[in-house]
Amino acid sequence: MSPGVQGCLGRRMGLLRPKVGKADSRFLLYAYLAPDFQEVIRQRSIHGATVERIPLVDLPDWPIRIAPLPEQIAIGNLLGALDDKIGVNELVISNASTLLRAHFSAGMQGITREVKLGDLIDLRYGKALRETDRTPGKVPVFGGNGISGWHNIALAQGPGIIIGRKGANAGSVSWSQGPYWAIDTSFYVEPLSSRVPQEFLYFLLRSAGLRNLVGDSAIPGLNRDVALGRDVELPSNDFILRFSAAAESLLALSAQIGDESRALKELRDALLPELVSGQIRVRDAVKVFEGVR
Repeated sequence: MSPGVQGCLGRRMGLLRPKVGKADSRFLLYAYLAPDFQEVIRQRSIHGATVERIPLVDLPDWPIRIAPLPEQIAIGNLLGALDDKIGVNELVISNASTLLRAHFSAGMQGITREVKLGDLIDLRYGKALRETDRTPGKVPVFGGNGISGWHNIALAQGPGIIIGRKGANAGSVSWSQGPYWAIDTSFYVEPLSSRVPQEFLYFLLRSAGLRNLVGDSAIPGLNRDVALGRDVELPSNDFILRFSAAAESLLALSAQIGDESRALKELRDALLPELVSGQIRVRDAVKVFEGVR
């Protein structure tokens, strides 16, 4: 393995080239990500005044566990298949979101009807939930910028909308397909009219420019009354219902795929150190993989 720094990568990055016939590049990636080698990196990195760095000239001499090449390839292929599937899932979710945003934007052209957000929703304050007080479960915990952890008890039933209230991501808008917990750095939305479904409200809030309303202070924050006083445009009731029906299906699909990706990531993270260290054989890991497909 020979390290080299390429100009196009910049001074903060290095390019490692595995020797042909000695190491598989995909296996090396996972070997470097394994806990054992991450500990080596932690111990041998140079701790500068502002940033840590890895001395590339010394890196080839650092100890790393290397399996025979055929096994390396098999391990890289298996873990790579998990990452490939996760990548496909993320692309599907991204495409669904892009499609819905385009549909929403097209339906909002030429709108003249204007209302205040406070006519459509109320904003409830989230409730504090420290990490030490959380019990592992399947309920997502939302902070100012999406999911920050998991719990076994819900504060609100889904589907639901969460808005960042304090911090760098105040004004950001998140969606939960199922029950969720919103912590005290966020609001959660209570719709005031059944004629405007949450699926439409979610995209309306994302387009409402709430981040532009965040106060300029040491700790940025979104004022509840200011947010509810925001003027927004509404399309026809017919479009609201048609869009909400389409969004309901795609948001549910995205949530399902997201849950699958979460399970795949947990499986990958569990298998990676055991495969790289030789504690589990590829054939046994394949059986586990097949069990979740």
